Amino acid sequence: MSKTSTGEAKLKIRRASIYGLTREKRKKKISNVWILNRAKLLSTTYSVLSDFVYRNLAILVNLFEIPRLERQEIRPPIHLEGGDPRKERAKAYVSSFMDEEKGPLTLNNLRLCKDDSSFSTYAREISQRFLETRFWPRTYLFILQFSIKHKDFSKRFVAILTTKLQYGQLAEDTRKVIYQIETGVIGDTVKKAMIYPYIFEKKGKITIEPYAKVYEDTAHPAKYFYRFLQLEYPMVAQEFVENLYKEKFQSKELSLDQFIDTLKEKDPGLMKQISVTTDVDEISTLSSLSDFRNKMQIAKMGEREYLLLVSGSKVSVFLGKCDLVKDRKIGFLSKSKLIDKVLKGRKV
Repeated sequence: MSKTSTGEAKLKIRRASIYGLTREKRKKKISNVWILNRAKLLSTTYSVLSDFVYRNLAILVNLFEIPRLERQEIRPPIHLEGGDPRKERAKAYVSSFMDEEKGPLTLNNLRLCKDDSSFSTYAREISQRFLETRFWPRTYLFILQFSIKHKDFSKRFVAILTTKLQYGQLAEDTRKVIYQIETGVIGDTVKKAMIYPYIFEKKGKITIEPYAKVYEDTAHPAKYFYRFLQLEYPMVAQEFVENLYKEKFQSKELSLDQFIDTLKEKDPGLMKQISVTTDVDEISTLSSLSDFRNKMQIAKMGEREYLLLVSGSKVSVFLGKCDLVKDRKIGFLSKSKLIDKVLKGRKV
């Protein structure tokens, strides 16, 4: 399967190994293995599976990146169509592999997985390493060989993707895996993902380096996943800012504005990387520190009543994949009714 973006970048999936990982009592095991070559991936039988894999690879390639030893995110030099703009708002980390004394096994296996003749053998070795991790809900592990071509740039890559079953059991054959994707038993985007090698731009030319681009559907990187990949654990911006706040601001009479000014001096990009959770009763709103500062206001309307105001140019309310605003199911307050509520504390 291959698709082309407006920038003429083309991704071609060449091979896929899929592993069903489960456990019985305390024993972990690989329950099923499916090896799919390009001919199978191009067939109509596997079109749903191929689309699922392509979409997640495109999302991973398109994600903004935080390079090694830095905290400011950058735009990747290649963009692919067929991803999901909403999911591409997340970020990925670029990490280096541990030195050979600490264990070069994963890096060597990834290099060998780029070769057609050795892909199946070394993909299996990678799956066995994953079997040894502490992560153990029922899951599918995808190991993929693919290529990207963009103008005079053409390279092969290896990706590792993990999914999570929302409910039910692992499939016995690929037809049921396809059914699980179609019916949402497998989430539409992966939980964790990695691409090797790393694509970057140097002096106007797209090239690669022996690093990995890693994405996780979590607020903080999971150490077990980096240990499995034998990658250096990233310095997380969230952790850096939280520690700075506790050490320099929490116990002192300094305002939030002063804290934000300090962050801007250290790195202007930090404001967009930091997550802030605002709780009003049992309703939680997750936003970046930048959006919290610029687009959200908290009004105190009485001893036990607060009003959270969020301003913006677009609004969506999703019930699953259905947008209730687009479907015209949401009624909006007029300015006069909102003002009436703020001034009089009256329910409208």
